[in-house]
Amino acid sequence: MKFARDENTEPFLSKKAIQALGDVGDPKAAEALVDMMFKERRGVSFYVESSYALYQIGDSVSPLLLPVLEGTDKERFKWAEKNNILAPALTAKAAQVLGDLHDLKAEKGLLAALKFNNEMLDIKLFVRMRAADALGRLRSAAGAKALADMLDEEEGNAREEYVRALTRIGGRDAIPNLIKTGSKGSWDARQESMKGVAMLGDDRELSVFNKWAEDEPKAFAAECKADDGVKGCADVNKAVQEHTDKIAKWRKILDAAKDCKSDAPCWAKKLSDGHEGVRARAAYEVGRAKNPALVAEMMKHLTEENLDTRLAIIQGIDWLVHDGKEAGKAAQAELPKLEAQIADEKGKTQFMKVNEDLRRLAVKIRRSA
Repeated sequence: MKFARDENTEPFLSKKAIQALGDVGDPKAAEALVDMMFKERRGVSFYVESSYALYQIGDSVSPLLLPVLEGTDKERFKWAEKNNILAPALTAKAAQVLGDLHDLKAEKGLLAALKFNNEMLDIKLFVRMRAADALGRLRSAAGAKALADMLDEEEGNAREEYVRALTRIGGRDAIPNLIKTGSKGSWDARQESMKGVAMLGDDRELSVFNKWAEDEPKAFAAECKADDGVKGCADVNKAVQEHTDKIAKWRKILDAAKDCKSDAPCWAKKLSDGHEGVRARAAYEVGRAKNPALVAEMMKHLTEENLDTRLAIIQGIDWLVHDGKEAGKAAQAELPKLEAQIADEKGKTQFMKVNEDLRRLAVKIRRSA
């Protein structure tokens, strides 16, 4: 702990100390790791290593992080101010780790963080997006209701995060607002709501996609008339064709939903579908099904090349293991293959970000034993 925190230690060596603390897994290290999660030294962040080490230690770190998320840990916020650390960073990073740990006690604080405000738009949205991500991982029904009311967000990346969270939570409650917000505003924002309908809807929404495709020439022409600097406005016809092709592709996900409805074994077969969106939806549907018999089939698909779809598969397996001991046992039988994959893909930049979740999945499976 001293070596990790020492201001005079080379950042690389502090990172190694943090990794060692995670491998040791002693809860006594949690306080130091929480500090290092927020700390920067010579422009180097220790967040990735510290958050993973905290995840390795497990649920015992939650009592340290919940007061940070809720803003009641006055001492830590004073420490942050003294060390020139922005307070919103504490909120966002605590939200992320609590979401990874599936700590339902965080729900109240996460719902509050969805309403976080700051005069700087990027800071405001950063905190809200991290809260949305955590609520999605928790499969929070209260989170779904709150997020459905935030879908008029015009910033494309933020709406994408809100829709992804709703997709993880599942259910049809958000579909009316997704349809409404998929029918107005900029293409960057509209397309995220359209994808949300594809990931949550069924054959009842097929006609909605037909109308979106029919209306797209007029909708995008109006957007370009209002702001000709929008991407694609230099060749409106070409852009409209690209948009309608995407709409038609997302519509196909509803065909899979028509076939499977809520039948998890049917969705498991769709994990081999040629459409990456169908595979992603299948992973979420199977993951929410609490069926341990489908764990082995899900784990066969962890080598998925599409990053968003791989993330969905990882999340689905994570939920299955979280929800039952039998699923944990089934996953343990596949663990050697998973560990070999992690070793083989180490250093492959295309998988670097998503494989942080893959490493956490391996920890969860080992812990389930």
